Amino acid sequence: FSEVLDDLEEQGKLRKGSWLRKWLDALAFSLSGLDCTGTTTAAMAFTMDELHWPGTRGLAYPKGGMGSVIDALVKAVEREGGEIRTGVTVEELILDGRRAVGVRCGGAKGEIRAKESVVCNASIWDSAKLLPKDDPLLDEMRADWQDTPMTRSYLHLHLGLDATGLDLAKLEPHYTAMAHWDDVTAEQNMVAISNPALLDPSLCPPGKLILHLYGAGNEPYGIWEEAKAKGRSEYEALKEARAERLWKSLEEIIPDARSRAEVALIGSPATHKRYLRRTAGTYGPVPVFGRF
Repeated sequence: FSEVLDDLEEQGKLRKGSWLRKWLDALAFSLSGLDCTGTTTAAMAFTMDELHWPGTRGLAYPKGGMGSVIDALVKAVEREGGEIRTGVTVEELILDGRRAVGVRCGGAKGEIRAKESVVCNASIWDSAKLLPKDDPLLDEMRADWQDTPMTRSYLHLHLGLDATGLDLAKLEPHYTAMAHWDDVTAEQNMVAISNPALLDPSLCPPGKLILHLYGAGNEPYGIWEEAKAKGRSEYEALKEARAERLWKSLEEIIPDARSRAEVALIGSPATHKRYLRRTAGTYGPVPVFGRF
């Protein structure tokens, strides 16, 4: 998308170094963990359109929460005769030549053979670990996948607040808090604040609010790896210290948010790595345009 903006600047339709360009970089970063130089025009165009959908007040949220999306996918799979298996660890891809034809699972689960194709949504680094180890011809592919540059991770703060006395009419379903505009991708700069119950009150009990605050793609993994190596108390202390940025962003909107909090859960890059099974808890790969 940066090429589109460069053309507009050359044509005099966008002022060089303008705040608008920084804002577009921030929007791109919230999508991909990269500024406009690493974000596709298609993604930016769709999002700019979504920001203006009637009734969304800026961003669309699924009715019933993200669980409703999962439920819909399960129904679709089962309607077509498919089966959902949870708690199954895939240890290796089964290949026929260079075609994936199944997966080898851990424990007593054995092998699962595909009727048509294998679809893998693991990250490229974790997919590299699934390639058969006994085929030296795959070493180059494995190394190439593992060398893919990655974006940073997330820091999350999930909250359940007592909303007694809050004027909900003055709140928005989504905010973006910036510490500065010098570098929108800087560590702990951008914080997204989601307040979806304003659009779908069924998400929480009457008189309550649920909020999700996160630093998208601007949290480094290394400091968390070091903290976990030092023990649980060091890790928990780091969670509290790093979450201060998220709390302070919310307090600009709801000054007494901490005293209202009935539930407060902090998710770190280590949480991402453990529960999403993503190397370094990464948000995803940095696209190298023209690589393939």
